[in-house]
Amino acid sequence: MIASKLQRVETRGAVVKRESCGPSTSRHPRGQARLCAFAASSVDEPSVSSRSSHRDAKAKLLQAIRDTGRGFRASRFLRGVIEEAQVNVEAFATPELDYNLLEGKWKLLYTTASDVLPILESEARLRGPIGPSPVQVGNIYQQFSNIDEQGVGSVFNIIQLSTPFLLEERNGVTLTVQARYEVRSPHRIAP
Repeated sequence: MIASKLQRVETRGAVVKRESCGPSTSRHPRGQARLCAFAASSVDEPSVSSRSSHRDAKAKLLQAIRDTGRGFRASRFLRGVIEEAQVNVEAFATPELDYNLLEGKWKLLYTTASDVLPILESEARLRGPIGPSPVQVGNIYQQFSNIDEQGVGSVFNIIQLSTPFLLEERNGVTLTVQARYEVRSPHRIAP
């Protein structure tokens, strides 16, 4: 999923991208998602140099996460570099977020979430000396709904898995888990 305007989202430590313009989030100190949107601004149009700096900051973040195996191969040092790049991107956030921009399907690029990393590691750990792993982890997504009048929405965590020779690699199995979230503040959502 390549986007013309790449946006970043982190929910519980996960960096993802979306096909259309949308928000960015970062991990709140207590583990709750704090959202930082770039497209939800009601302020004046940013200057060309500001847009260029923002684009450069996003490019540095994407470069930092590039060879991390979506996070499971990231060293402690590299996680620090990624966190710093994330903070630099978030510096461009607007004071108020439009949570409706969160709606859509987001693809995982990087995560520190302890419930996702073992899934990503399983493929590498099960890889045999001669052949592929019996489990192949495909794409991982989060799909957010619109937020209702009470500030509550739903999210689907979607994981695509395949087992060579048993399940077709393209079709495989898709695991989906639904959860609800609510708006807690102008920059935070939580389960």
